[in-house]
Amino acid sequence: MDDRPVERQCFCVMPLPIGPDTRLRDHPDGYVTITCRRCGHARELRASALAPLIGWNTRLAQAVERFRCSQCHARAAEVMLGFDRPPRGWTKNLS
Repeated sequence: MDDRPVERQCFCVMPLPIGPDTRLRDHPDGYVTITCRRCGHARELRASALAPLIGWNTRLAQAVERFRCSQCHARAAEVMLGFDRPPRGWTKNLS
C-alpha cells in the first residue's frame, strides 16, 4: 500500500484570460486569479466565494472595474480563470 498523498489533477496549468462574455456561472467549480497590474499582488478565489459578492450572472469584465488591490488600493486588476476540471463545453482538441 502506498502512503503518498494523492495529488489532484489539474486540467489547466496556466489560468485562462477572461472573454467579454465570461461569467462565473460558466465556471462554478473553478477559481479566479486577480492580479494587480500596478504592484503585482495576486489573490486566488474560488468562484463560489466570489459569487455572493458579484453574482453568478455578472460579466467578469464588468466586475473587474470594481476590484481594488488590498495593498496599493489601485483599480488596475487583471483577471484569469483556472479550473480543476474542464468547464462546460470544453473541447480538448481545438483543431
